[in-house]
Amino acid sequence: MGKAGEKQKRRPKFKDNKQAERFKEIARQLGADESGDVFDRVIKEMARAKDDAREHIKSSREHIKSAADKIPKAPDEISDAQWHVRKSADAVKRSKRLLKKAKD
Repeated sequence: MGKAGEKQKRRPKFKDNKQAERFKEIARQLGADESGDVFDRVIKEMARAKDDAREHIKSSREHIKSAADKIPKAPDEISDAQWHVRKSADAVKRSKRLLKKAKD
């Protein structure tokens, strides 16, 4: 296909004859060299496999989510205590730095 008035380009030639032969051999093995029925069947099987994989992923996500919901949450007191411990450790480090500066 080209613009109006242009000559249509030639079809490209196969440069790799070995690849072309492999393709033809596989088509013969599948029985797809005579009609497109086998090709259509293979494409439908591939599409069905992709849909099955999507369903599997979806159900896996649901299982993970339900398992995560069953894990007990840490009470607020624990997280508050952890926050205070971190702040205390920071305060100790700051105090040590100030003492060191004062000695110098």
